[in-house]
Amino acid sequence: MFSSLIPYAKGVLLDSWAGRFDTNIAIPDSATFIEDWDYFRSHVYTYAEYESDRRESFWTFRGQEVSYLTIFAYFSTRAREQRLVQQRVQDTEALLTSIPCFSNLDTIYMRFIDGIHSQFHWLAGRMFLDDMHSLTDHLVKMAAAVAVARLDGVVIRTFEVSGFYSRIDLADPLLKDLMEVALSDIIELRAINSPTMLEFFSQVSLPSLRRFELASCWLAIDNLEDFVRKHASSLRFLHLEDPWLLHEKINENGIYLSVANAQSILDSLTRILDSRILDEVTINRRPGGLYEAQVRANSCTSSSYS
Repeated sequence: MFSSLIPYAKGVLLDSWAGRFDTNIAIPDSATFIEDWDYFRSHVYTYAEYESDRRESFWTFRGQEVSYLTIFAYFSTRAREQRLVQQRVQDTEALLTSIPCFSNLDTIYMRFIDGIHSQFHWLAGRMFLDDMHSLTDHLVKMAAAVAVARLDGVVIRTFEVSGFYSRIDLADPLLKDLMEVALSDIIELRAINSPTMLEFFSQVSLPSLRRFELASCWLAIDNLEDFVRKHASSLRFLHLEDPWLLHEKINENGIYLSVANAQSILDSLTRILDSRILDEVTINRRPGGLYEAQVRANSCTSSSYS
């Protein structure tokens, strides 16, 4: 049954989107330029820039200098690998055909890992690798695969994304529509070390969402409030794990900035708590099922554990 259903499901699903959107992800021209030696040395990273960086000791690894040719070879290889993955779309086919096979699958973990070697980190941001287009491409592929799997009865209840730093085009209708289909059954959503996902998920309809976890990122209170309001019809639990928020203290000696503790963060969520949308807000897990800070709507009180 599966082998006969999947080709049909892919045709129905992808054709319905293709009628409204361009489902081909464009490969940035800048990525191919890195592979060209003449363009690399004249426009991407000149030898004069290399000499300047070398004097500042940026290009050292275990006490040894990294040559200009080594830098070009490393980044041109990475650019070629990325381009071929996008052109051949083999990962897309693998996802579309494999995920529907797991009939009991209910959780998706999507983790973005920085694979750049440590000695090349200094220049990685200027090499056009893993840019907004390529990282968003990964989200599109996974969402499409999960949407296809739904047609074969696979129901995803938990979705976790971590390590996603790229900016997301909030006006991209393809990504938004795909994610709404893929996450329509999601009960628990987690965004870990993925600061740009909060604003994006605020634009996505999540009718089944009950619990949201935001972890290891700077808090934008306004964005968090907007997310809670947008999903007020279903969202009931909010957990913050290792959140970062600047705390400002002013006295006669001046202004002091520090990272807020859990109770201070909880105090900054006044508008969220006063809205009565959530049944519970928790911050930082502790042994024994406790939390560093916790407030329940029915008790109207907060507790804190150190």
